[in-house]
Amino acid sequence: MPGAAKRRVRGSGCERAISRLATTGYDIMLERCDPKLLKMEMDIFWVVYAGKDPLTYWRRYPGRFPLLHIKDMRRGVKINP
Repeated sequence: MPGAAKRRVRGSGCERAISRLATTGYDIMLERCDPKLLKMEMDIFWVVYAGKDPLTYWRRYPGRFPLLHIKDMRRGVKINP
């Protein structure tokens, strides 16, 4: 997998950090799926870890994130490694 497409997978294997690619699977789902049928829980940690701004997604896809998963990261953790 190319460096720009690296992703981190949580222990559950269900969530992935948004990659550094201009278009991500996350974006594709949000753009192509009916907003009435697809809502998502944004995991703030993984969005920030991937070097993205959560507010950008919040503004770009209004109403798509009825839930937020918020957690902190330990000091010294590299962002967007």
